Amino acid sequence: MSSFETVSVKTALLCAVFLVTSCASVGNESADINDCRKIAYGDHYELLGNDANVIFSQCKVKKDALRADANKKETTFIWVEFFLDLFVPSNSPNK
Repeated sequence: MSSFETVSVKTALLCAVFLVTSCASVGNESADINDCRKIAYGDHYELLGNDANVIFSQCKVKKDALRADANKKETTFIWVEFFLDLFVPSNSPNK
């Protein structure tokens, strides 16, 4: 494989990584919503009244922050791995 072909393949992979990270789904957001509903509107909903809405909102904010942090870490790991593969040649015969 020539040097130009290697660069073309790596460029294509870079574009694929951009596409995947830009179009990444939120993940299990519906599971987060269901968890927050159970916490806020569960068995004791009548006792909480309007406070249940506040509890749901706070739960959602916390879940969103945790998901954003996890997504940021995963994206950072993907980029570090990509650039290491791009600039550090591999000694394995498969590449």
